[in-house]
Amino acid sequence: MNARVAHITMYSKRAAAFFALCIAISSFLYGAFLLIAVEHTASRAKTNTAIQSLSYELDTLQGQYLAATQAITPQRAQELGFVEPNAAATVFASVPSRTLSLNNGQ
Repeated sequence: MNARVAHITMYSKRAAAFFALCIAISSFLYGAFLLIAVEHTASRAKTNTAIQSLSYELDTLQGQYLAATQAITPQRAQELGFVEPNAAATVFASVPSRTLSLNNGQ
């Protein structure tokens, strides 16, 4: 009987050591992955700030360029994506019913 109890005790100690090792490895990996996620979030925020800064700088440079040229030709406006407004299309809003109606000249 003592041999059987000693055998069970030996295996239970090994099982406890294995579970403790699994818990330690899992805790380490959780911490590592958590730090990586925080680092990526901080990096993304820093990148968004840099993109905003570059966007403002680009807007400023475009404004300076347009001020220097002081004119936009129709061809240049089309290159920039502007389109001619349709003079016949008018949108009316009525206050009491809060509806929109489109008059396209027909």
